[in-house]
Amino acid sequence: MKHIYQVKKNEKNISIALFFIFILYSIFFILFRQTVSELLSKVLGRFFLAILISLFLTIVTLFFGNLLKLKINIKDSPLIPYFLATLGFLFYTLYAVLKFLRFEYPTWDFALFDQILWAISHFKEARTSLLGNHLLGDHFSPIFYLLAPLYWVFDSPLTLSILEVLVVSLGALPVYWLTRKKFPESLLPSALAFTYVFFIGNQYAIDFSFHPTTLFASLFLFAVYFFEEKKYFWHFLFIFLSLMLREEIGFYVFLYGVFLLINRKRLGLIHLFLGGAWFWLTQSYFMPHFGGVFTNQILSSRYSQYSALGGSLLQIAKTLIFHPLYALFLFFDKSEKILVFLSTFASFGFLSFLTPSFWLFFLPMLALRFWSNGLYWQIEFHYGAPIVAFLVLSAISAISYLKKVSSWNWSLAISVFLLTNILNTTFLLKTPLSRLFTSSFWQMPQDRENIYEALKMIPKEASVSAQDPFVSRLAHRENIYLFPEGIEKSQFVLVDLGKSTYPAPFWQYRKAIKEILQNEMFTIKFNKKTLILFEKGATTNISPSKEVIEFLGGNLR
Repeated sequence: MKHIYQVKKNEKNISIALFFIFILYSIFFILFRQTVSELLSKVLGRFFLAILISLFLTIVTLFFGNLLKLKINIKDSPLIPYFLATLGFLFYTLYAVLKFLRFEYPTWDFALFDQILWAISHFKEARTSLLGNHLLGDHFSPIFYLLAPLYWVFDSPLTLSILEVLVVSLGALPVYWLTRKKFPESLLPSALAFTYVFFIGNQYAIDFSFHPTTLFASLFLFAVYFFEEKKYFWHFLFIFLSLMLREEIGFYVFLYGVFLLINRKRLGLIHLFLGGAWFWLTQSYFMPHFGGVFTNQILSSRYSQYSALGGSLLQIAKTLIFHPLYALFLFFDKSEKILVFLSTFASFGFLSFLTPSFWLFFLPMLALRFWSNGLYWQIEFHYGAPIVAFLVLSAISAISYLKKVSSWNWSLAISVFLLTNILNTTFLLKTPLSRLFTSSFWQMPQDRENIYEALKMIPKEASVSAQDPFVSRLAHRENIYLFPEGIEKSQFVLVDLGKSTYPAPFWQYRKAIKEILQNEMFTIKFNKKTLILFEKGATTNISPSKEVIEFLGGNLR
């Protein structure tokens, strides 16, 4: 069956309206940045340029569509969402594999979760040597017990990353299906699904490495789709899978229950109770049970992340009540917060501003990030991924609203803007996937063969203290530590003096290297240029390379 999209006269009116928006935006844009070179040197400037180009391309498409009486034939094929999901899976998998081959996977949080999954798959306690605590005592993520059997078949660190890519990409299916129910004769289902898959928050989350909350949006959107289809068994199955990701998901489900109270009171109350109970029980009982004193310290220290508002829950509440303008100021007190805010909502054409009810989700999700004095509000991590579920739903709601109150057909304009904007943002903001189109990303490290040779010398059961780039390759063992931690507990120590000394400052890192060289219990097992593998209790006659001696300032003492 074919649906024909006919560009009508009202598209001309839309193009005129967008043209004036474009002119006003351009004036603001010129005033905002005086020169092109300055503009392109600033991330915020490149973001505005991406919006400008998207608006321009939308206007051009509508204008010529009207002029040429353009017709777009859209075949109503059930394969379209699967194609979009496959497209996302291929791009993200390629990106993940190249990062893995380039030794770019970090200790936090990739190696941490990889070791935990490996331990569970070997019927060991879900405790990590990197932090020394139980998985369920740090964050309540029982989903790992369902994922662990994958390691019985695919015992590789890449399994974790590809699983994340698969779940994120499959989110294109519910996005497409939900949109198609309301707009079957337009490009919108494909445009929204494409935008979801390559959303800037998803790109940075996958780039950061695996994190369970990155899976939330896809699972929750499946739950919403089955709710709309009145398939409540599948709906609650995906709700439970979402809850198993982490303790704060209970808060999102609670908010969803509040959202449903208006039209579906009974189901709203069920979600409200389910989410609230999960959120309370996990932090009050489950996490303290598994983590003990450690968990109590973690939970109490979380308020310190919001020290700008106060040092305790009571002080934070007082600040919000008596100083609301100050709290609002903290949303935009840093340029990176402004970039995160704008890029988040621009990805879906700022349509969320037409749906006030969805700010029930947006405000607390943004507040938990922007009021923090830590890394939560930065764009590079996984914290921006969960919100995309509600961005999609609010976009569908907003377009439905426009369809009711306006005779204009916004479908083509919004579709073109979404598609062009996600591409412009990816390349102009140089988001992670843009690296696939640079030659340097395809070049492997020159010392790659030396690293593999050193890794092969380390027995699978041996305890290891390793530098950050190598921990993710050595996490399938009971005892792995991030150098310089755990040196005295380790049989092997693997470092590369030419790489970042993270997490230790340079002086501490160099001091630790000197102490190992002076320790009679350790000998050099392997040394090529700046790459050194130490072994405890072995006898070798390998002397430090000239690169090592130069790094230590010519003094090994």
